[in-house]
Amino acid sequence: PSSAIIVASIPIIMEIQYKLNLYYPINEEIRTYLAGRYFYREWDMLVINTLFEPSFYIALTLILCFLLVVRLPLLALKFKTWRWKSNEYRYLLIILSILVAAPADFTGVRFLAIPIIILLYIVISIIQLIFKNKPISDEI
Repeated sequence: PSSAIIVASIPIIMEIQYKLNLYYPINEEIRTYLAGRYFYREWDMLVINTLFEPSFYIALTLILCFLLVVRLPLLALKFKTWRWKSNEYRYLLIILSILVAAPADFTGVRFLAIPIIILLYIVISIIQLIFKNKPISDEI
């Protein structure tokens, strides 16, 4: 499901956040126009250029396919208790997600927060796996 959310968020990011259509190829004239607009910053142009780059989709496809088959135990979002000690990674994910999503309108991130939060989820799961020294088992 998270792979589908990442892929589905791409046209949303382009259409709602940047008022662009992925089906119309971007060219230098459009890039120059967008760079001259007051509401497009360097960060926005980096995202737009990346999302119109075919190699980005090749890399994204390979990464998502790898994540579908890798035996990587992801962080379970179930709370058995509310204590910090047993839920520190869950709380870290919640806090970082709020820090990414809450100021999204002010920072210009808006819908880009969706894939960023999913990436945070994967990274925090890997960090938890490393620091807890859990062996990757055959049962997931």
